[in-house]
Amino acid sequence: DWGGQQANRAGRGGYKPGHQAAQGKKTRGSANSAGSGSTPTSGKAYSAASDEQTEQKDVKSRTRDEIHKGISIVVGENATLVRADFDGYVLQYLHAIHGIGGMETVNSALVMVHESTVSKTRSQISNWPAYLATLLKKYHGDARAARTSGRGAADGGGEAP
Repeated sequence: DWGGQQANRAGRGGYKPGHQAAQGKKTRGSANSAGSGSTPTSGKAYSAASDEQTEQKDVKSRTRDEIHKGISIVVGENATLVRADFDGYVLQYLHAIHGIGGMETVNSALVMVHESTVSKTRSQISNWPAYLATLLKKYHGDARAARTSGRGAADGGGEAP
């Protein structure tokens, strides 16, 4: 039965709430109840890992902020688009495009979106976020193919004659 399976899992080291703290293992944000004492190096290692995580978060925040800034510029210059058209799915494509070629590629994708939508009216497209996602999906595929073909040529990864 389910209860027996759950008990067996718990007995074999499965997840137990508060398990590490109960055994005296040091957890983040808790005191070491076993009293084994921590060395200064362990604190430094945690600090270095924390600094690296903070730096990664800063890079992600900067990327997010730059993408949102680009969206604001497009929305400001394009009477057809509104901020709500750039939903989570559209943002996901913009972040994927950023992963391929950085902000320069994102900016060129946003220029393409602007050029593709500036001459349209709101009534011409029934679902603007889906339309933008479709445009960016195609752009993403093209950018990825261009990157792959460019890398193959640069690395000499083409077929031998």
